[in-house]
Amino acid sequence: MIITGNPSAAGTLLIFSDYDCLYCRQFIIEDLPWIENTYLPTGKLKLERIILPLTPVGDFMARAALCGAEKNKFRQIDRLLSASPVSDVTQLLPVMKALKLQVLPFRECLTSLSTQKLIDHSANVANVAGVSRVPTFILGEKTWTGILEQGELKQTIDDYLRR
Repeated sequence: MIITGNPSAAGTLLIFSDYDCLYCRQFIIEDLPWIENTYLPTGKLKLERIILPLTPVGDFMARAALCGAEKNKFRQIDRLLSASPVSDVTQLLPVMKALKLQVLPFRECLTSLSTQKLIDHSANVANVAGVSRVPTFILGEKTWTGILEQGELKQTIDDYLRR
């Protein structure tokens, strides 16, 4: 789970996504920065991203994102993978170089037991929450699958924060 914002914020928006999902990537590129800039500075809302790979390509990119997070590069690798999906190490090399990540340790991280445990944990969290499709969002008692228009998303978050 990747937490962004004030860890003690009263509200939490859970985001289940897969890098092999076009709508998930669209959300990460278009809506996530808007949410981060609009709501996180207030300290009232935090984001918890659960990367839920549902395909082999999604699994590979999830591993890359988690390995990037291990090196404090999650935000950068998240945006790069969303803008330009990759399916193997060869395609990932330019991303690693752009982020100044050492290739050998990064490649080892991709297949490590600790990375597999993180992937498994995400699947368990999704299972407990009843999530089987992406993107899925949980905000308080409200759950929805699929991206919302920005106006509807704003209304949903504002209504939640006013409670």
